[in-house]
Amino acid sequence: MGADSSQTDEELLRQFDVDPMAFRIVFERYHAKIISYCMRLLSNESMAVDCAQETFFAVWRSRNQFDENTGTFPRWLYGIARNQTLAYVRIASRRPEDKFSDGDGSHVPDHSPDAADYLIGYERSSLVFREIDALGVEYRVTFLLHLFGLKHEDIADIVGCNIGTVPTRVFKARARLAESLGIAN
Repeated sequence: MGADSSQTDEELLRQFDVDPMAFRIVFERYHAKIISYCMRLLSNESMAVDCAQETFFAVWRSRNQFDENTGTFPRWLYGIARNQTLAYVRIASRRPEDKFSDGDGSHVPDHSPDAADYLIGYERSSLVFREIDALGVEYRVTFLLHLFGLKHEDIADIVGCNIGTVPTRVFKARARLAESLGIAN
């Protein structure tokens, strides 16, 4: 029997090696969510798309390392996405700013707008997204994973904290957002 969308993530993962459709179904099921997650962490669409791609490459490479006994597929997937995002930030922070050569060996900064910059600027103009971005990284990551519907146990595993810390961080993130947006709790 071939892979189909009614199967669980774990069932599909077991079929990756024998049915390419299994990976495609998982990719289609999670790709937009992973881009959104990476976008919230990086605040840059281009980098978020790159990190999402790297996440799915890592899922493919690590497909035989997933253990159903230690957690759920979404927990594993978001953990990989978090690690890929952190690795991307580390690498990007070591690179000099983007520059173009003008042909004579000198470099000039790139100030040309492109469609991605326009979309990012438009989205970033939203007050809510600005305030989410202003949260500390541990609050932002925990809050976003909560918004994406992950269980507290899975969130705790991904961010590396105690399970009791998760609802506290979610509560504090909501309170900070409510205060900064002028919304009564």
